[in-house]
Amino acid sequence: MKYKKILVITSRYPVPVRGGDKLRIFQIIKYLSKKNKVDLISIGNSKTKINYLNKQFIFKNTFSNKIYQIIKSIILREPMQIGLFKLPEMKDKVNIISKNYDVIIFHLIRTTYYLPLKFKGKKILEMTDLISKNYDTVDESLSNLNPLKQIYKFEKKSLKIYENKMIKLFNFTVFVNKKDLKKKLQNNNKIKIIGNGTFQKRNIFLNKKQKKNIVFFGNINSLANRSACFEFIKFYLPILKNKYPKLKFIILGNCSWFLRKFFNLFGVRVYSNITNLSNYSKNTLAGICNVKIQSGLQNKILDYASIGLPIFVNKVSNNFKHLNSNDILVYNDKEDFFKKLKKLYHNKNLQKKLSKNCFKKIAKYYNWEKVLKNYDLLI
Repeated sequence: MKYKKILVITSRYPVPVRGGDKLRIFQIIKYLSKKNKVDLISIGNSKTKINYLNKQFIFKNTFSNKIYQIIKSIILREPMQIGLFKLPEMKDKVNIISKNYDVIIFHLIRTTYYLPLKFKGKKILEMTDLISKNYDTVDESLSNLNPLKQIYKFEKKSLKIYENKMIKLFNFTVFVNKKDLKKKLQNNNKIKIIGNGTFQKRNIFLNKKQKKNIVFFGNINSLANRSACFEFIKFYLPILKNKYPKLKFIILGNCSWFLRKFFNLFGVRVYSNITNLSNYSKNTLAGICNVKIQSGLQNKILDYASIGLPIFVNKVSNNFKHLNSNDILVYNDKEDFFKKLKKLYHNKNLQKKLSKNCFKKIAKYYNWEKVLKNYDLLI
């Protein structure tokens, strides 16, 4: 098969790889570069070149430009997050170089501004999630007295219109999970589902260390993860401290100084700049994914599974085709969570069973190399 010339457009430079969105596009670039020539054009400040790239073009987005473009987007009734990442000089560059490529991959809805109208090659929108649907959850969770609610309402409404408009302009639009889509999109033959993956590591759970932690792993500066941690601390942590005083809830992931101090008030330790999840999880009983906003769910669960941790998953996060009750612990509510925690805490055979089963399933079905083979069919 003849190699393709591929241009990837991102709104954030993919490295350092922190956060699910960066991880996914980094792995896509890495995979496609094995048989193709891949260039990147991105917003960012990094001068570090990604080894898998042929060329890269990096543009800086100033604070004044962000404010100007957001105001402009509000006037035009476009989503503000589209305006936040608009750089006219970067758009000009895309228009000039686009003729040199067979395929252009646009990472996330916010990069669709850079779509060159005269491009004759394949156009792929790596949308990942339907953000307007995520905002439905955010809108429902906010009080009517919260001024952010009106902002999210405006953004959600404009995003729904904008997403539907953009999907029609691309040859393919890629999502991580079919469950996240609206019915009319599920039956669209231009919509493709390519899930997330992981790389198998050593199963650290089977060591003989005492299991005394429940961990939450993710970028805590993101709304989805931050809300999940707040919920656990408010509704679950008091019961956890009362019934299982030896079990600690710890947070692993990037976190602002203010948030870290806030979590510390409740006796919750936060570890940031995590480069190896294994180093912080050797005495962990389970990982938890209680996120209610459909963003980055798969990465979190796959990270836990890749090192053999038993996993608690709420109903919203349970979107894996190949994982069942023999592999993960899916809970319906707070009462169900503590019912399942009791079984896990006192049953070492159950701990080992969940660890081994999920670890094997991940290797079989969710390896990055296997998952991303589906991209070969698109380009």
